[in-house]
Amino acid sequence: MSKQQAEVTLSNGRIALIKAGKGRDAKEALRISGGREDEYMNALMSRTVLIDGKPVVPEELDELPMNDYIKIQTEFSEINF
Repeated sequence: MSKQQAEVTLSNGRIALIKAGKGRDAKEALRISGGREDEYMNALMSRTVLIDGKPVVPEELDELPMNDYIKIQTEFSEINF
């Protein structure tokens, strides 16, 4: 059985919780991204990531330092793909 969630400590000490997504998250990510492939992954990740217990929007993920973004993306991929 694959893991259902993971925690990542970001460079500023905040904690990102990445959870396994559901079909409804994929549908909502498609709506949020407007069908744009270049926006879809951030929209999908934003549906399953909490930072310090709070939901994030795709634009927040864009503004993370690259090393933090890659940490989140790696855990997201391991859990959801």
